[in-house]
Amino acid sequence: MKMFRFMIFPLILVALLTGCVDPLSLIESARDEIDFTMDSGACRDEQWVVPGGAEISLRLTNPLDMPQMFIIMARAATPPFDIQDQDRIFFSVPVPPGFTETSFTAPAMPSEYQVICGPSDKLEPLGRNRLVVVQSGLER
Repeated sequence: MKMFRFMIFPLILVALLTGCVDPLSLIESARDEIDFTMDSGACRDEQWVVPGGAEISLRLTNPLDMPQMFIIMARAATPPFDIQDQDRIFFSVPVPPGFTETSFTAPAMPSEYQVICGPSDKLEPLGRNRLVVVQSGLER
């Protein structure tokens, strides 16, 4: 029973932070793949829910004729980003024009990250783009 309580607290916290009232539905919405098309050099408002510790397939389409970046970083980082924010980056990948496929391992602990994308010389959070990591399942 103690293990169940220990595991449900992070779920409730993530649910409150994301405006979700049902932590179990948040867990059920978790996916191990992300498909995203970058529009006009900026991210749209997106939220991706992934299970903690899972290998996540990332498929990115860049319809522009310039390279872009897709970066997942701690929410504590604030623009303008500089070298001091380097340690807050969880994952980054350059996205040349066309299609890019890669993967990353999601953090094990439930948390929320901001997603930044666009040309490398103009990286800033545009909209409310986030990656929400949830517990991969409830064990009793």
